[in-house]
Amino acid sequence: MKIKYILWIFVVIGMIGWQSCSDDSETLTPSDMEEWKPVLASGNNVYDEKIEDFYNRTGVYILYQFEPREVYFDGSNAWKENLVDTIITSQTYTPNGDDIYVEGDYVYIQGTKYPIGTTDGEDFTTLKREVILTDDGDIYVRAYTVTLTKNSINVNEAKNEYVGKQFEWVEEMFLNFYPDTILRVALPLKIILGRNLWYTNSMYMYGLKEYSYYYSFHNLIFSHGDESLDDLLASRKNKIKNDVHSWFITERIESMYSLDEFNLVSDYSWAGGASSARPSTGQCYGLGFVIRPTTTILTTILKTDLANYLTLIMGNSYEKLTAEPANGNYNANDFTGILHPKKDVNGLIRKKYDILMNEFKRLGIDLQAIGELYN
Repeated sequence: MKIKYILWIFVVIGMIGWQSCSDDSETLTPSDMEEWKPVLASGNNVYDEKIEDFYNRTGVYILYQFEPREVYFDGSNAWKENLVDTIITSQTYTPNGDDIYVEGDYVYIQGTKYPIGTTDGEDFTTLKREVILTDDGDIYVRAYTVTLTKNSINVNEAKNEYVGKQFEWVEEMFLNFYPDTILRVALPLKIILGRNLWYTNSMYMYGLKEYSYYYSFHNLIFSHGDESLDDLLASRKNKIKNDVHSWFITERIESMYSLDEFNLVSDYSWAGGASSARPSTGQCYGLGFVIRPTTTILTTILKTDLANYLTLIMGNSYEKLTAEPANGNYNANDFTGILHPKKDVNGLIRKKYDILMNEFKRLGIDLQAIGELYN
């Protein structure tokens, strides 16, 4: 009975609280802050018309003029711009005649030789170093070190005279191979046409690398919006093309296709065993593996197997894949004749090839057409 009364007390308190929260005496007013959204450049160039048409068909913004927040904000309250800074470190050493000593114009500190005075750094990280002998006979070392923002990027706007050419290149090697229905749901919100795209995974200069494309939050950023586009060799374009398509297929549209039939062709019964259970290089082609598996973890094997077949198809012409090879020997670096009976001794490579081709054609994607480009 006591429990019943206690429950009724909570119900009454809850009703009072609900009524107090339902007071309509105060009216909420909308914020004066303007809602942000990307804006297409309003130019009169031919490529401006094409960019607007692409937006109307897919809902994706293509920006060649952009604000920093449109490329560096990653959606998790983090700013991804690579900011350069300098750290000054100093240390005083007392010569001990053993591993710290002075000899002529140099000091020796724990096996490393440094010239006395100010010198430029010996690598990209250290800007300069100062080695000073103090009046007390100590060695004073001060180093100026460049630091970067880890896991960050830098990109500049494409040059105006290259915007049209860069957009045509992105269409040619990527966008034109997919139906608008797929691009509308799978592309990020914005495609950035830029140049001088750099990424670093380290605080130090050795981690700084130039990229041709980069995906970050709602952005797919392309570089080479300048003279570097003219200098791209066909082999380099082929590599960029393969990387972009592999990213798009395995990370953006993976829910649209099925690999059930593809994964039934090769024998994976050895997975989960010792490393020695992996097929030998001499067995791989007969089992339908174009590159020898590097692990016995099944999920990794399946993922890598798909990636290898995508590289095989999208990175090579059909003529090369079906050419008669000099022999049937295993070669992970050359897919020449991989569909020829000399290498595909049991027909399993052709079978997996056909399954992938047919599955993606169902989506309106011709993988081999991608492979013909630049080959």
